[in-house]
Amino acid sequence: MDALNRNHVIGTITGPMLASLDSPRSEQESSQVFRRHFNEIKRQIDLHPSKGSSPSQLLSEASEIVRSISAPCLPLGIAICMHLYPYCALQWFPLPRLSVARLRRDALIREICRGELILANAGAARSAQVEHPVKGRRETAGMRIDGTFEYMSLASVADRILFRAIIRGTGTTALCFTDARSSSVRVASWKFSGSMRLSDTAAITFDNHLVPNGRYVLDDDPSRLDFASGYQRAWFHLLIAECHLARLQRLREEGLLQLGAEQIASLRELNHLGRHAGDLLNKRDLARLLPVSASIKLRTSLLSALAADALRDSSDETARPHELQYIRLQPTSDPEIQRDQVGSARFSIAPEVSAPQRRFSLGRPL
Repeated sequence: MDALNRNHVIGTITGPMLASLDSPRSEQESSQVFRRHFNEIKRQIDLHPSKGSSPSQLLSEASEIVRSISAPCLPLGIAICMHLYPYCALQWFPLPRLSVARLRRDALIREICRGELILANAGAARSAQVEHPVKGRRETAGMRIDGTFEYMSLASVADRILFRAIIRGTGTTALCFTDARSSSVRVASWKFSGSMRLSDTAAITFDNHLVPNGRYVLDDDPSRLDFASGYQRAWFHLLIAECHLARLQRLREEGLLQLGAEQIASLRELNHLGRHAGDLLNKRDLARLLPVSASIKLRTSLLSALAADALRDSSDETARPHELQYIRLQPTSDPEIQRDQVGSARFSIAPEVSAPQRRFSLGRPL
């Protein structure tokens, strides 16, 4: 489906989704409405872009999807991003060609694509300090998991969950891939209110949940799984930036938002950094990629904060400025990025006093 047709489909579905939030419904009823509309999006739009010839090509295809959804409905675009970033990272994570890990990974990707399954990633930096972290214990059939992740988007529609668990009594961590549609996986009430309910974010609890053998990877070297987490995080930074830049562009097109010369210069720099990030993705150079992707996320967050402040007094209900504020807390949070950049090289905004009014997409002009 080309971009024009995708935008038409999204426009016809997200309108009723947003309108449904104004109706007096119980959360159960609202969740049912969300699932019905989400399934319609899933039916009409392929949420599983092909791997392509390189990570940057996959990023381009995934970006087009999240942009088309985020422009009219940012919360829903964020939710789709939460499926696409682990899906993309999983496809291109570097593994030895003939390794068991690679064979299992390829089998999981085929399972996701053939079944058109929705993948959710549980756990994040902001939920790392929960009082009851997720832990596992090994047994003959696999691993039993108990505990709660405070934040997981697509909580009511996810088919599979990717997460990390600490093995009880050891220093070992497991990367797990499990079925979300299980009686031992409980989804709590939505975390957010208003239009942000469309991110479908909730806490999930594993209660004596079995992850079968072959669906988890153990590693007593934390640095290896840290690399996997960092690689996923970089994909998240890039796609969450696309979501918000697409929404900012839509607000500009609708005449609700104007950007000054400094903000437009920042967009130009984001364009440059996006191309650089694509090159680093292709090289799987995480040491250089993660600071660049974090800088992209931070700059997009700052632009979003400025836009939210400018729209705060808008009388147009479609502006929904509060939606632009959540990116600052999403992993990696703005304070963490700013702290990590202290004393390190920073990317400066080009000192331009003016710039042509043009549409920008992260990594490429439209």
